[in-house]
Amino acid sequence: MRTFLIEDHDEALTIWRKSRVRGLDLVHVDAHIDLAVPPARPLLDAFSSATSIRELKKSLEASLAFSRYEKDFDKQTHIGNYIYPAMAEGLVRDAYWVIPGNAAEFERSRRLIKRILKNSTRATSIQDEAGKVSCRCLGRTITVCTLAGLPHLAKAFLDIDADFLTTKSVRCADNTDEIGRRRPWIEPKKLIERLRHRIRKPVLATVAYSTNGGFTPMRYRHLADELAWRLSPTRFASRHRRAQAAARHFQAGQLSEAVRLNPALRGPDSDYGQLYLGTRKYQAAHREFLKTLRDDPMNPAALLGLGQIHFARKRFKQARQCLADASVGMDEALFRKLKSDLLEIRGRVELELGDFSAAERAFLDILKLDKLRPQAYYHLGLLAQRTRQLQEAQRYFRSARQLGMRGPVKRL
Repeated sequence: MRTFLIEDHDEALTIWRKSRVRGLDLVHVDAHIDLAVPPARPLLDAFSSATSIRELKKSLEASLAFSRYEKDFDKQTHIGNYIYPAMAEGLVRDAYWVIPGNAAEFERSRRLIKRILKNSTRATSIQDEAGKVSCRCLGRTITVCTLAGLPHLAKAFLDIDADFLTTKSVRCADNTDEIGRRRPWIEPKKLIERLRHRIRKPVLATVAYSTNGGFTPMRYRHLADELAWRLSPTRFASRHRRAQAAARHFQAGQLSEAVRLNPALRGPDSDYGQLYLGTRKYQAAHREFLKTLRDDPMNPAALLGLGQIHFARKRFKQARQCLADASVGMDEALFRKLKSDLLEIRGRVELELGDFSAAERAFLDILKLDKLRPQAYYHLGLLAQRTRQLQEAQRYFRSARQLGMRGPVKRL
């Protein structure tokens, strides 16, 4: 069996495409469904898949807006929706979403599971059965069950997210749930043993770390390496041993030694700072970032986090300095994805400090990296409004709304 370790779960789509295998069932072992219908689709797809006039209108508006800025519809694929194109292209036939927990937890989560299915797939009919919930999407059947409820399958794609091991229920699957308190509820060995009893021949397996965004806590990143090793022992033995050793140093607070063995442990979510920021727990976030900076004084993610805290507390000059320091290492591969976030905060800081030229450069630089980021258009609209370029402001605000930004327009 071919096994692939991936950083972010949407990388599985590229692997499935390259495998040249089509029409297999998918066993998706994850705390999240990852099957949201993308808002924008090619126009023929929008027409053929709409289940109502209202849905068709909404889909066409999103598709037309998207096509004004980007021709490649794959650019909107992310960790939450990559299974949809796999089904639309015929790579995946029916899908089984295996959720964390036992039968009792499934029953406690049943109402939420049905809501997730409806919101993600836009299914109009949900089948509620003993030990499972299912619906139809793109002419395929999507079934939600536990490990015990997974039927016996002859062949399948196996797709595992390491966050399955550390998220005990879909009821606490948000990355900001149980910050710092997640623990494995099932061991990798037991998970693989149970999957082998259900799938006679996994044709291809993908295992995602999912530490980006904090879905899998960095202290448990090594569990993905163990899953891959248990699926393909010969190929991943050395990597597994190294990951285990690095994890022991990381959990003992020996960050330098851990990073020497596994540089990925230095990544953006090596601490819980961003998760605390997301819940506006600034004091806790501040402690996390300082803890990282004690061992890694120029860590770009931690410096960005401090800048975000200073901005939230209206300490704009301190924020500017932290962001300048963060930008030094932002081109490193580990941190490159944070560059748009840094530019956005920098632009907002310069707006507050009255340097409109620097703010404009920051927001325009975002659009060089990501033409689909509505916040950049919104803030460019604010700048144009401030300089009395009212038609330009209106154009930018319209772009922000077309790309999904909501709420009233603020005036400077």
